[in-house]
Formats: sequence, C-alpha cells, structure tokens
Amino acid sequence: MSTNKKNILIDGRALQAGFKAHKFRGIGHYAKNLIDEILQADSKYYFTFLQEQGLPTENYLLNRSKIFHKPGYFLSKPSKFIEAQWSLPRYIRRDSFDLVHYLAHVDASYRTPCPYIVSVMDTITLSVHTLYSAPQRLKNRIMHSIARRIVQNASMTIAISEQTKKDIVKYYQIAPDRISVVPLGVEQRFSQKWIPEDILNLRQRYELPESFILYVGGIDPRKNVGLIFQAMKILLEKNNQCPLLAFAGRISDQNGYPEMMKKIRSLGIEQQIHFLGYVPDNDLPLLYHASTAFIYPSRYEGFGLPVLQAMAAGTPVLTTKLSSIPEVAGDAALYIDPDDPLSLVQALEGIISNSALRLSLVNAGEQQASLFSWKRTASETLNVYRTILA
Repeated sequence: MSTNKKNILIDGRALQAGFKAHKFRGIGHYAKNLIDEILQADSKYYFTFLQEQGLPTENYLLNRSKIFHKPGYFLSKPSKFIEAQWSLPRYIRRDSFDLVHYLAHVDASYRTPCPYIVSVMDTITLSVHTLYSAPQRLKNRIMHSIARRIVQNASMTIAISEQTKKDIVKYYQIAPDRISVVPLGVEQRFSQKWIPEDILNLRQRYELPESFILYVGGIDPRKNVGLIFQAMKILLEKNNQCPLLAFAGRISDQNGYPEMMKKIRSLGIEQQIHFLGYVPDNDLPLLYHASTAFIYPSRYEGFGLPVLQAMAAGTPVLTTKLSSIPEVAGDAALYIDPDDPLSLVQALEGIISNSALRLSLVNAGEQQASLFSWKRTASETLNVYRTILA
C-alpha cells in the first residue's frame, strides 16, 4: 500500500449472505452498487472492506478485506448490537485507518477509534413507531439510545434523502450542516429494452397472465399492503375483472404473514394473488417491465428504491405522497391516498382503461429515473470522504 494514500475502511458486511438479511434488501443493493462504483471511480485512496468471519465474501474483495469476528449466535438482536459497540473497535484498532464508513448506522460503533461516517437509510422505528407492537417498540427504544450516540459521534452523516435528513435532525438532534444528502441510484439494467419473446418467457416461468399488477417488497406495517387487498376486493365486487396481483418478495418468514394470509382469505381474493417469493435480481427488471402497473402504497420510506426501479423499467407507478417518495417519483407517478382503497381502485381503473395516461406515466417515469445513477451516488460519497479527510 502506498504511504501517501489514505486508508479507508468501508463496512461491506451487507454484501454477505447471513448478515442481518441485508444482502437481499435495500442496504444490500446500496452496498453492492456503491462499492462497485467507488472501486471504479477513484484511485486516490486505499480501500479495505469489513467482513464477518464465517460468512461468504465476494471474490473481488477477498484480497482487500478485514475480517471481523462473528458475535455469538446465542445473543439476541439488541444484545448483538450492544456487544458490537465494544468488540468492533478492537478489530478496527489493529490497523491504521484514516476513515471508516459504515453503510448503515445500526451496524456502527460509537467507540470507533478514528473518524467515521455513517449512512442512515431511514428512521422507520422512530417516524412510524405507532405501527409496531409494544414489545417491538421497547426493543427499538433500547437500540435507539445507542444509535443516537453513534450518529452524534460521527464526523459526518450521509442521508439518502432530504426527508431522511429532516428525520435525523428531529430524532437525533444533529445540526443540518453535519448531514450530507446523497441519493441512491438505479442500475442501467433496469432500462434495458426487451423483445416480446423475453416477456413471454418470463410470464411462462412465473405463470403470469398477459396483464398483471405488481408489488415488490415486504409486509412490514409501514408498507401498507392491506390497501392493495382492499382495492382488489372492491374491484371484484364491481365487475369481477380484478387484475392478478404478482407479489414479489420473501415474506413467508416475516412477522404478520399468517395474519396477512388470513385477511386475504377473508376478503375472498386469494385466487387473484400470485406469490412469487424471492425474485432473483436478474429477473427483476423484466418483471417490472412486463407488469401493467407497479403499486407501492407505503406510508414511510427512507428513499423508495423500487419506485425508481419500476420507472426505469418503463412501468406506470401508483404510490403515496408520504415521506421521501415524492423526492424519488417527482411528477412521474400517480399518487393515491394511503388510507382510501377507492383512491387506488380509481387509479388502477385509469391505468387499465386509459392508454394515453399509461404512456404519459411511462415516459415521465423513464425521464425521472434518468436523474438518478449509482455513479452519481459514488461521486457524491467520495466528496464526503474528501471533506472529512481534508
């Protein structure tokens, strides 16, 4: 390693399958795309990547990884979080790092023995805490007390949206000038042009009809998926021509899954929903593109990456005007009332029956998505590094 290069440690544990389920969620996409672009974009720094022992490491990171021990499996989630505050700095201290970047503040340690940056994906457990059970709220409060110290001790905080920045100021009492907003991006593969044979092949593999609506994500209370089910029930009662819902996401092991399935059966719409489970990344762009509309009725998002992906894929988006979503969707989405299923019904009917509206949303969405790129995300993140290291 050249002595004139600054040595930066980036937390790459979100790339490892088995680390807090990050790999298959938004933080995993953030980590992969940011790290890929940083390695291509800059040669002024030497980068090392934090990894956990016993979990798989990406081949291209093997020769520049720093291995961190894995906390005991007997520890609960809050206990692991607390334990890491003391154990993680010991491993970082063994090398001389000029800067550490934690890609999620909940993975960081406030005792980090050098300047550090934290990225904050969202403040879900604080912003919409009333949506969670009392035991979950108690766990969240315990973890928040430490998370607040993590953010306050950071040299700089990266927020992925203006809304997230406002929430950080509100809940962590951080001065706005200590927070840099760096939006996420969308991969170019989502804008790929497809031929009819590609679409036909996908529909056959996933057993989907020619026309279907799509939801991608989890069933956390803030995701508000019940609104979709209520709208589908209304459509069935109105004309018995409710479009099939393709539900993409690994949800069978999530809290609330049994209750959600019970609700679906009580509404009598189980035949109108096709659960796809986990959809591989390679299939996602075409799945978006093949759908008639993408529905995202969320009450809170730190950013709203699926909205951006759907727009890039040329799919009309129906979503809410809450939290950060308008920053991502701009004027290119059809906004619905998160508390009114009739609002979603009317929007769906408009998309299905009005080809001019659909084309307008497709064109506007593609233009909006073109404003966001991972190259820009990496460039602005490197600017934050330069500011701190200066």
